[in-house]
Amino acid sequence: LDGSVIPVGHYQVECEKNSDGYVTMKFYQAHYVIAQFPAEETDEDLFDEHLNYLTLDDFDDNRVKINYGSMDFNAFAIIEKAASP
Repeated sequence: LDGSVIPVGHYQVECEKNSDGYVTMKFYQAHYVIAQFPAEETDEDLFDEHLNYLTLDDFDDNRVKINYGSMDFNAFAIIEKAASP
């Protein structure tokens, strides 16, 4: 995210996969892209009971893991946490 911080809010999240298999995770508010970053497709179910989902898990002290699942594919991204004030 090039040092930017995603503001607290409600987001629609979409993952897009291009013809080369490159996956991008995008966070929208209304029709504006607030943040986008690379994600990695996975064959894992990511342990969610829903068909479409997004979960946020601590990865380590400095990063979080965002898990995305849909009918088309599953993906995840690991991004840095914002520094505490």
